[in-house]
Amino acid sequence: MRLHRSPLGTHLRCTARIAQEMLGNGYAQTVARRLGTMGLAARPEEVEELILLAALFHDTGKAATYYQKQFENGCVCRSAKGPSFRYHEILSAVHFQRYLERSGRKFDRDLTFLAVLAVMNHMHAIRDYSDLVEVLEPQRSQLPKGLEVVLKESQVRAEDLEALVTDLKEFDVLDQAAFRDALARDITGNEVLLLIRGVSEAERSKPFTRLYATLLLPVIVGDNIDAREKRRSDEEHSWRRLFVEELERLVGGGRCG
Repeated sequence: MRLHRSPLGTHLRCTARIAQEMLGNGYAQTVARRLGTMGLAARPEEVEELILLAALFHDTGKAATYYQKQFENGCVCRSAKGPSFRYHEILSAVHFQRYLERSGRKFDRDLTFLAVLAVMNHMHAIRDYSDLVEVLEPQRSQLPKGLEVVLKESQVRAEDLEALVTDLKEFDVLDQAAFRDALARDITGNEVLLLIRGVSEAERSKPFTRLYATLLLPVIVGDNIDAREKRRSDEEHSWRRLFVEELERLVGGGRCG
């Protein structure tokens, strides 16, 4: 079995490139000022780097062995219904949190939390939030069975991980050693529960928490524009058209070259 590698690596790279287009228009400065009004002192360069990293990590959970087992060599899905990546955003968020803890580049703790929250919520622009409600109950001590099954095979195989590192090598902001470390091991249930409890506590005690959406916006834009490019002939996704066309106007086209 080989990683669904070309589509995933290319998608992460293109999402980040399109996000960079937004960041080139003073977006990070605007976000930093807005965060400052809510008591979080953030430098524009920190905001920019974390948004770019969030774009690079938003779908890393899909590289988990559990999901990749759905594909034959050549990236052909075994199921006629197509692949399922339910809970991948939880895995991606834990990958990103691990990375930020191990990277040589240190950021403001509250700002990194907003970036992790952006990764965890990146699907919710166009998908019902109910997919994660059962996971995000603050008093939960046991994870849903479906998520527990995913976590048992949540590591990324060595050859697949190296393929991703190669795909993303153009981004100097990415600490490759920390990236490898973040994805190489299974994710534990305790890591997920700690993340969930951190989200719950932040929502209660930190008024700027909902501003994670300002870090999320460039990720959503890049994610959906690039995904649409790969789905233009797929009628199942035709309902995305108007939404994505508005995003494309926002960034002046947003194609990934």
